[in-house]
Amino acid sequence: MDRAAVALPRLAMMNQVILPLLEKIGRWWADGRLKVVNEHLGSVVLRQFLGEALRSVDVEPAAPVIVTATPTGQWHEFGAMITAVLAMEVGWQALYCGANLPAEEVASAALEKNAMAVALSVVQPTDVYPMTKEIQRLMRLLPPRCRLIVGGRFASSLTEHFPSSSPTFVFNMQSFQMFLQELATFQSI
Repeated sequence: MDRAAVALPRLAMMNQVILPLLEKIGRWWADGRLKVVNEHLGSVVLRQFLGEALRSVDVEPAAPVIVTATPTGQWHEFGAMITAVLAMEVGWQALYCGANLPAEEVASAALEKNAMAVALSVVQPTDVYPMTKEIQRLMRLLPPRCRLIVGGRFASSLTEHFPSSSPTFVFNMQSFQMFLQELATFQSI
């Protein structure tokens, strides 16, 4: 991973190294080729690597702020960590808040940091109704200028429950970064 970080731009590294590694670890654990301890050790290494990536990007103090997390019931944090790293890569200050956070806690962090955006990662299969309610509650709690972005493997299962343009759904890292660039440009006008 360290060699890939040196050889590749961050977006390419996430797409070509980190995501395939996460998928392979998950697949091998699910079909019994990895023990739980091996999956956990791989997670520790990835968490440390992504944590270091979060600490290594310098961002302007006046840059817009984004809060990243996973909502209640979502324990897989890597999507939210990757989101924070990629947001910093396009000039945003990112506050990664962790996994399994209720809407009230995410909104509190966004309000405290005067965030322009909140990004939620939804990667685990989920019961759509409670997740929809949780996202609706977060939308009500966020200030009007703060955009809610939802992404991850199972985000597409939620889109039909939100016919308006809020929240914004993104389905890959490149479109996430493009959306942030457009949002920052629009807000600075």
